Amino acid sequence: MKKWIVLLIVCVCVVNFGTGKCHAEEGKWFVSGYVAQATKNSLNHMIRFDIDLIDYYMAYVAVGKEFFVYKDKFNLEFEFQLAEHWKHQEYEEVNAVMIFRWLKFPWDRYLDTSVAFGDGLSYAFEDSELEDLRHEKTTKFLNYLKLEWAFNMPSYPDWVLFLQIYHRSGMFGTFDGVYGASNLIGAGIKYRF
Repeated sequence: MKKWIVLLIVCVCVVNFGTGKCHAEEGKWFVSGYVAQATKNSLNHMIRFDIDLIDYYMAYVAVGKEFFVYKDKFNLEFEFQLAEHWKHQEYEEVNAVMIFRWLKFPWDRYLDTSVAFGDGLSYAFEDSELEDLRHEKTTKFLNYLKLEWAFNMPSYPDWVLFLQIYHRSGMFGTFDGVYGASNLIGAGIKYRF
């Protein structure tokens, strides 16, 4: 438990330091929680909603900051995640991700919607058995991608529900010669302040 508290404090400090002078006045902090289940599918199959779930789970808590907001069109965010994997293997993971979020959709007055793409780094405290079983090689340090669809009622703008694809990979061998990935899909809740 102590390592989680220390990691969370470090994350908050780095996000605060890293946003420096470039954050927009309306940029907000956020905290979120997410629960996901692993799939057998590759990322391109998941995007097409061709999903075959397996009995392997992950949850994370995250803290982040909108550090650049362009009108009501898009923003840029930075997020730190502390994750726990369970079922076949229990281990922790930390992720740091930069996120581009498109904010403007024609139906926003009824259901405020955003779509986000994030890219960053992931460090697992143990080699993932899920990645090792599915691919020839894995390593603790890999690339991390997230695709997110977020929704909230305009009357409650700070409470957000989201669906997310979680993708951890070696970026075609860029990371220690690792090809392949682990993919999970799930849902979460976010509070902006």
